[in-house]
Amino acid sequence: FFHRFPDRTTHNSPRHSITKMKFVVLLATAAAALKQPRATKALAVRGGQIPALPSILSKEQYIKFQAATFGLYGVQMLLMPKKMHEDHFKTPSSTMIEFWIRGHAATIFACSYALISLPVELAYKISMALVAGISATYPYNAKFNLLDKYEPKYPMHYVPEVLMATLITIGALAK
Repeated sequence: FFHRFPDRTTHNSPRHSITKMKFVVLLATAAAALKQPRATKALAVRGGQIPALPSILSKEQYIKFQAATFGLYGVQMLLMPKKMHEDHFKTPSSTMIEFWIRGHAATIFACSYALISLPVELAYKISMALVAGISATYPYNAKFNLLDKYEPKYPMHYVPEVLMATLITIGALAK
């Protein structure tokens, strides 16, 4: 299959494969959080929590935290798209890049508003899927060149990578 796409075969180093596997594990964690666990007697006695994995936030608190975090990103997208791009990528910004970033701000605002307005269980599932999707298409796509070749600018690009991993982890542990 990849012999038809020679530019894609350059990303098959062992290190690149390991980082892709880590990314898949991270997404699997988010997906697992969406499934309802079966409460055993031992877990029921402890309130449904696994003792080694304490919950940091309730699902409702997590939704508000995630919506606020994305809302702040939306403000940056709307007000300073050029700075966002040039802080995170080695390529210069353009009016077209800034157009797309500003336009995505409206989507982020709408999602954030919807999440805090929906019933908690539905909002939690959507929130986890949204964070996993944004993680895959933005910071980890740039880091691992999943959909194309990008040149993220470090150390600044660590910020969204760590933020998305944190949001997925806190969300997976929310009760």
